[in-house]
Amino acid sequence: MKILKITTKVAKFLVFFLIIDSLFFFFIPESIKTTIFNKRSHKLQSYYYHHDQRGNANYLDHWGTSKALIHTNQYGFKAKQKGVVKFSDRNILFIGDSLAEGVGLKYEDTWVGIIAKELENKNITVLNAGLQTYASSIYLAKTYDIIERKKLPITEVYVMISVNDIHDDFYRYKSVDKKFRVRHDDELNFFFIKIINFIKGNT
Repeated sequence: MKILKITTKVAKFLVFFLIIDSLFFFFIPESIKTTIFNKRSHKLQSYYYHHDQRGNANYLDHWGTSKALIHTNQYGFKAKQKGVVKFSDRNILFIGDSLAEGVGLKYEDTWVGIIAKELENKNITVLNAGLQTYASSIYLAKTYDIIERKKLPITEVYVMISVNDIHDDFYRYKSVDKKFRVRHDDELNFFFIKIINFIKGNT
C-alpha cells in the first residue's frame, strides 16, 4: 500500500512537471528555443515508417564544425522556412536518406533546395521528405503515407537510392507489410508514440 502511495505521488509530480515545462516552453521566444533545443528532440518515431522529423520546427544542426539553421514545414519536411506548404498544379516530392535531406546544410544549399530555387517562378512546389538513415523500405512506406493517408496532391516522386540502403534494409528495418508499414524491432503502439513525440517536441 505504501509503494502504491509513493508511485501515485511520483506520477502526479511527473504530470505536473510536464505541464509546467510545456507551458514554459510554449512562451519562450523562438530565437531562444532555436539555440537551446537539442536537435535530437526533432527526430520523432513514426508508427508507419520508423522515424520522422517534427513539423514546424527551427533548430541548429551541428555537422562537424559547421552549424546550419534548419526549418521544417508542417509535414516535417526540410524547408526554406518554417510554415505551411502552398501547393501548386505541379508538386514534386523528393525522398532519400541523409544525402537527400542535406545533413549539415541549410535548405538552400542542398541539391533539393537548389532545384526548388530553379523552379520557384514556374508554379512548381518542391518538397524534401528525405531524412537520415532512411532506406528503400521507408521510401515506399513514407511515400504511401504521404499520398494515400495524408492525401497530399503530389504529382511526381523522385527517389534517391544510396548504396547503404541495402545494408539498412537488411539489418535495421524489416519488410513493408500489407498496410504499407515498415516492420522493425522497437515497435510501439500508435498512441504511445504520439505521447513520446509530444513530450520530446514540447518540453
